Amino acid sequence: MKKKIIYYSSFDDDFAGTDINTQHVPEDFPFTNDNPLWKATGSFIYYVIGRPVGWALMKTVFGLKIENKEAFKKIGDTGVFFYGNHTQLADVFFPPLSAGLRRCTFVAGPDTVSIKGIKQLVLMLGALPIPDTVHGLKRFVNAIEKFYKEKRCIVIYPEAHIWPYYTGVRPFKSTSFSYPAKLKAPVVAAATVYRKRKGLTSFIKAPAFTVIISDPIYPKEGLSNKENAAYLRDKVYDFLREQTSREDNYEYIKYIRKDSETDKN
Repeated sequence: MKKKIIYYSSFDDDFAGTDINTQHVPEDFPFTNDNPLWKATGSFIYYVIGRPVGWALMKTVFGLKIENKEAFKKIGDTGVFFYGNHTQLADVFFPPLSAGLRRCTFVAGPDTVSIKGIKQLVLMLGALPIPDTVHGLKRFVNAIEKFYKEKRCIVIYPEAHIWPYYTGVRPFKSTSFSYPAKLKAPVVAAATVYRKRKGLTSFIKAPAFTVIISDPIYPKEGLSNKENAAYLRDKVYDFLREQTSREDNYEYIKYIRKDSETDKN
């Protein structure tokens, strides 16, 4: 089968294809909501509707397999930070299906709360949009710390942009690792790799998903917060790189940098 080719200019390109009219996240954005009715409704939607629908969709359509879910049991009764490579819109389904009964909070771009009519639903399902003001950022960080203390799984995709079915790992900075570094919190890395379909689903061209969870990674004693952020970043990056470099990681879409094509001509 001839592979689809996507040409990119930089690692900041985004190929999600959502075409959302992104709205500004104001300084007074409700990053948390302690209204009992709102929280109860959110829990019902998350556990009774969201997780079962997500499980059915990922198993039947995407052929999801998750390796080493036991990593979350090793962490014990505490919150955790979850970092993965960003290769699908469906990435939002992996953490809840991996983290057991822990509620997941998803650090995301403003796009997630920019679609009219579903903002409250998205927030109830765990979206936490990144603000673009200093005051808003301070409240955002406070929300992350609050959710961590509530023993949630806080999900971050440090590559930021979606590259569908990409089989490598794009560069990312240590900025988003400052949260677990400060909180001395455990971290897990989650690598999404792809496998060619066989058997009854072999007629589906798009490959099936496998998500591989790392064992818990902890900040090191004696390091500053900045040093620990860099340490955690490197440990996560190395794990993602190791897993996505597997020979059986099936390349469905080939990504070629535009200037590399120009150099050949």
